[in-house]
Amino acid sequence: MVGFVVILVGWQWLAGGRDVPGPSRVWSALSDGLNSGELLEGAWVSLRRVGVGYSFGTIFGAGVALLALRFDWIRRMSFPFIDFGRTISPLALAPLLVIWFEKGNAPPVVLIAFSVFFPTVLNWHSALSAVPEVYHRVARELELSFVERWRQVILPAIAPAVLTATRIHFGLAWIVVIAIEMFSQDDGLGSMIVKTQREMQVDRLFATVLSIALIGAVVDLILRKWQRYPRVSWGYGS
Repeated sequence: MVGFVVILVGWQWLAGGRDVPGPSRVWSALSDGLNSGELLEGAWVSLRRVGVGYSFGTIFGAGVALLALRFDWIRRMSFPFIDFGRTISPLALAPLLVIWFEKGNAPPVVLIAFSVFFPTVLNWHSALSAVPEVYHRVARELELSFVERWRQVILPAIAPAVLTATRIHFGLAWIVVIAIEMFSQDDGLGSMIVKTQREMQVDRLFATVLSIALIGAVVDLILRKWQRYPRVSWGYGS
């Protein structure tokens, strides 16, 4: 709370004129955006794109990791390309995606899936490889089915590593969607930043940036709370 008060006092001290609005002006702009529904609509559009792109990237990434763990020849064949692909900046592909798909949901969804895919492959492969062999032996001794083995043994074992990576990957996806919306979209929070900048509505611009930060912080808080769930938190103390 002390840090929060210090930031507000410093912000108010620096505020002045049109270019640096004070906290009261930004709060008023934030309230107006919420009451009109503009901020909520933009947030929903951006979050929906992140959800779809993140799901595709995670599903395909986890699938490649499972295949690479099961078949060594797939790991040896695919991982050089994984290492190469993860060094490519997702935003460098934004102009190409706009040329291919023009505007719409396809460019941000594809770009988010691309940005999440490569780290997901490495994270899932590392987490699955780290599951102790004794866990698998116990599962075989108990004659657990494939589904039961995953539900009772493998997923709880890899949950700590996967959830930690999820927090990082969501932050990356959130940055990517805002950036490409600023570049090529007519809706979403990123597009609102460009619109308010063009119209010199600095207070609304501050409110939009604050909304982006708050949404990211809330999602991260939810994931951190999930990490304290007993089926997950045991892995952090081992």
